[in-house]
Amino acid sequence: MEKRQQFSIWYFLAAFLLIAAVQNYPYAPHTETLFYGGFKVLLKAGKEEVSHED
Repeated sequence: MEKRQQFSIWYFLAAFLLIAAVQNYPYAPHTETLFYGGFKVLLKAGKEEVSHED
Protein backbone atom coordinates (compact mmCIF):
# COMPACT_ATOMS: atom_id res chain seq x y z
CA MET A 1 0.00 0.00 0.00
CA GLU A 2 1.40 3.40 -0.97
CA LYS A 3 1.51 6.23 1.50
CA ARG A 4 0.15 9.42 0.02
CA GLN A 5 1.35 12.75 1.32
CA GLN A 6 -1.42 15.18 2.03
CA PHE A 7 -0.88 18.86 1.24
CA SER A 8 -2.45 21.30 3.62
CA ILE A 9 -3.32 24.85 2.60
CA TRP A 10 -2.49 25.95 6.15
CA TYR A 11 1.17 24.95 5.73
CA PHE A 12 1.33 26.93 2.50
CA LEU A 13 -0.33 29.94 4.11
CA ALA A 14 1.97 29.83 7.15
CA ALA A 15 5.08 29.54 4.95
CA PHE A 16 3.88 32.38 2.71
CA LEU A 17 3.23 34.70 5.65
CA LEU A 18 6.57 33.85 7.22
CA ILE A 19 8.47 34.58 4.01
CA ALA A 20 6.52 37.82 3.48
CA ALA A 21 7.28 38.98 7.04
CA VAL A 22 10.98 38.15 6.75
CA GLN A 23 11.30 39.98 3.43
CA ASN A 24 9.39 43.07 4.56
CA TYR A 25 11.16 43.54 7.89
CA PRO A 26 14.44 44.99 6.52
CA TYR A 27 12.54 47.29 4.14
CA ALA A 28 10.08 48.65 6.66
CA PRO A 29 10.40 52.39 7.25
CA HIS A 30 12.20 53.10 10.49
CA THR A 31 11.03 56.33 12.02
CA GLU A 32 12.52 58.23 14.88
CA THR A 33 10.55 60.58 17.09
CA LEU A 34 12.06 64.03 17.12
CA PHE A 35 10.63 66.55 19.51
CA TYR A 36 10.34 70.18 18.50
CA GLY A 37 13.10 71.30 20.89
CA GLY A 38 15.49 68.77 19.40
CA PHE A 39 14.47 69.87 15.91
CA LYS A 40 15.29 73.49 16.73
CA VAL A 41 18.73 72.47 18.02
CA LEU A 42 19.45 70.52 14.85
CA LEU A 43 18.12 73.36 12.72
CA LYS A 44 20.45 75.86 14.38
CA ALA A 45 23.36 73.45 13.88
CA GLY A 46 22.47 73.23 10.17
CA LYS A 47 21.74 69.51 10.24
CA GLU A 48 18.08 69.75 9.24
CA GLU A 49 16.48 71.43 6.30
CA VAL A 50 13.09 73.06 6.39
CA SER A 51 10.81 71.87 3.61
CA HIS A 52 7.51 73.44 2.71
CA GLU A 53 5.15 70.81 1.41
CA ASP A 54 1.82 71.89 0.00
